[in-house]
Amino acid sequence: MKIEFLGGLELLTNGNKSVFDLQLDGVHVNQLPQIVAQSFLVKDQELFVQNGMLQEGILYLVNDADIEILDDPILKQSDKITFISMVHGG
Repeated sequence: MKIEFLGGLELLTNGNKSVFDLQLDGVHVNQLPQIVAQSFLVKDQELFVQNGMLQEGILYLVNDADIEILDDPILKQSDKITFISMVHGG
């Protein structure tokens, strides 16, 4: 699946990259933030996830739709996941 970090979250990744590929299928949407943090974030993981939960102020989209309106909470390899920080200064 494609994982995308926007709104400053890319600064937490290795090499400040914004797009990553993750080979994962059949995981519940609530499990993914912790997996993503362990896989791609190299600094300040607590700004992204804490106690296994995505921090407030981060929008979590699956195929450009908010996870709150998903019909099926199980992710597929073909899904595009986007995390956007809504608190990024300016």
